Amino acid sequence: MTPLFSPGCLYVTPGIHALIRRGMKLMPFLQRHTLGDWGNIGTEQKVANHHAIRHGKHIRSAYLVTPCTTLLIETLSGSTTLKLSDELTDRRLRYRHLGS
Repeated sequence: MTPLFSPGCLYVTPGIHALIRRGMKLMPFLQRHTLGDWGNIGTEQKVANHHAIRHGKHIRSAYLVTPCTTLLIETLSGSTTLKLSDELTDRRLRYRHLGS
C-alpha cells in the first residue's frame, strides 16, 4: 500500500524512548498511521484526519499497545511525534532509527 502522507522528521518522548530501548517495535504503528489506519479514534477525528491530509493540518492516531498503555502519533508541519497518552510533556527527542 502507498502511504497517504510522509511522516517527515520523527520525534519521540522520553516514555517512548524507554519502550524502544526495551525492544518495542514502533514501525508497524507508524506504517498504520501513514496508511490511514488511525487505530482507536472516533469518527470525528477520522474525518478530521482525512481533511488534514488534504490541507496540511494535524493528523492524529491512537493505538492500544497494552490494556493500560496507548500510543499517540501526531503529524503536523513535516514532523511526527510518538508519545504515550499519559505523557503530559512537550519534551521530545529527534529519533533517527525506529527499527523494523
